[in-house]
Amino acid sequence: MKTHLLLLFIFFNLNQSFGQLSLYNTRTLFDSFENPAQKAFYTDSSRKYAFNFLIPNLSVNAIVKGPAQTSFKSLFYKGVFNTNGLTIGGNEVNTIHFNENTYIAMFKIFKAVNYNRELGFSWQIKSYGNITITNETLALFNSFKLFNTPLYGNLFNNSGESIAYHQFGFTFREDYDRKLGLGIKLSYLSGIAYSSLDIDRSSLSFDEANKSYVLNMGGSFRSNILYDDPDKTVIIPGFKNPGLALTLSANYKLKNKLFLLANIKDLGFISWGKTPYKFTFNHTLNFTGGTKQGTLNKDLRKKLFSNPDLSKYTTKLDTRAELLLNKNLNSYQPNLLISKSIFEKGGDIALINTYRSGLLNLSLSTAYNLNNYFQIGGQFMLKTPNIEFFMGSDNVFKSYYIAKGVLTSNENIGKNHTAASVYLGFALKYGQSMERQQNASFIPVDDRDFKESFFKRLYKRVFKKKH
Repeated sequence: MKTHLLLLFIFFNLNQSFGQLSLYNTRTLFDSFENPAQKAFYTDSSRKYAFNFLIPNLSVNAIVKGPAQTSFKSLFYKGVFNTNGLTIGGNEVNTIHFNENTYIAMFKIFKAVNYNRELGFSWQIKSYGNITITNETLALFNSFKLFNTPLYGNLFNNSGESIAYHQFGFTFREDYDRKLGLGIKLSYLSGIAYSSLDIDRSSLSFDEANKSYVLNMGGSFRSNILYDDPDKTVIIPGFKNPGLALTLSANYKLKNKLFLLANIKDLGFISWGKTPYKFTFNHTLNFTGGTKQGTLNKDLRKKLFSNPDLSKYTTKLDTRAELLLNKNLNSYQPNLLISKSIFEKGGDIALINTYRSGLLNLSLSTAYNLNNYFQIGGQFMLKTPNIEFFMGSDNVFKSYYIAKGVLTSNENIGKNHTAASVYLGFALKYGQSMERQQNASFIPVDDRDFKESFFKRLYKRVFKKKH
């Protein structure tokens, strides 16, 4: 089909931003898994177990920048990809970003009131990536007859990377003392898909007299999925593409009602050992103006997807360093959040304003992404110590324009970059009430009534003085 090779370049697509800005420091079940030092329970009010009952807590965030936005929206709204309006030969590029994070299952236990000990287990699916693609590449795979001038050089150079995986996590958190809380998340990863593209040599010559073309393209493409024969079992978690990840988290109560949260998030890797295809190409393709677009795309597929290298490879995750500062003003909770990718260039700086009244929580966030765009988000949440429901968007206005465009099938709605963001979730606590010993009719804590926290005892054991 005409868009088959186009989809090669739009695979998964990641956003080096993150979603759910307003869920930071909300003490929701989601917050406690993303930021393991955060509490999910309230002593004397919460019940012992928290669960989402397999109702997915999901988040999707997508952004498209560049002159081909209208073409992409036409494809999504109408199923028609039209590149006739794109400028050819002007070195114009488009960037596509996408981020998805869905918790299928979240289960947490309020293990002990002393030191607010919590144990958690989770299953989530994450995908993210980014791509840079030129106008000329989109036109080549859709309507090559737009190229009607003598010579084009290096206008098909593109790059991108994407990844998708299951993450099975175990979390533990407790208060080190009255001010410091510590948390850890250990995860086993099961890779679903990985793709990377690097085209660094390209040219297209056009012989106007003979109406013939010569296309040269060199670079590499790596993927564990064959696009002409995909493995339908790849989505099933297992041990074929294993990995590990670690998240370290701490929060601290400062003076003047200030609160600090810090994370090193998702430090880890995935080893791709199942169908680790790598295609290296340096090909020349000759065709004429009378060639059908479908025939050209078929020939390109044969050239690009031939003689794969099946060597295993390992990829690292998008590890982030995060810092959040909160000022407790009772009903009003302002938060400053800084999140920076350690191995990539992406990052965000966000101001999150939350107003609380009874069980109602309303949030407004403004964020600057280091890829040079702003976001304005909003969140609606109903929350008690034992029930929580939330829905929101990190890009409210852009999402509105997308929704309006879908309803009207009008790809011209919206200005500047195109974006959409939505997230929602639910969790419920059940079981016995977890109360302090002096308030309870029975003792709700562990039989082992430790006088010190686990992390403090571990610290003393590791760093104790030797006599």
